[in-house]
Amino acid sequence: MRDSSRGSRVRASVLVACGAVIVLSPAAHAQSAVPVDQKQPWFNACMDAITAKVRAKQVYAQKVEWLVDTVTQRERSSTETAVNGKGQFLGQQGNWNQFNFHCVYNRGQGKVTEATWRRL
Repeated sequence: MRDSSRGSRVRASVLVACGAVIVLSPAAHAQSAVPVDQKQPWFNACMDAITAKVRAKQVYAQKVEWLVDTVTQRERSSTETAVNGKGQFLGQQGNWNQFNFHCVYNRGQGKVTEATWRRL
């Protein structure tokens, strides 16, 4: 979804979800990360998991969004996909608060095994 009021960033909104942050070195991130494919099963699973984690700590958040143009994925193992990026939530005072997130989706189990976030 494109939101012209927030510049050229592309983002996806979510209503419910969970979250954790792992920092990758720029070189490792650039070599192994690929652009996000929103049709993959991990996309909604991770989005829901991160959103739930944000809402657990920010109970008055009116909206939680991923900034899709910042999201990257990489194969962490033969069965796991790691997803990293930035998101934002609309706070009680009407201000947007950005955060980093990290999620791991296990394809064999069909579920999120790690989900963390950290407010910027």
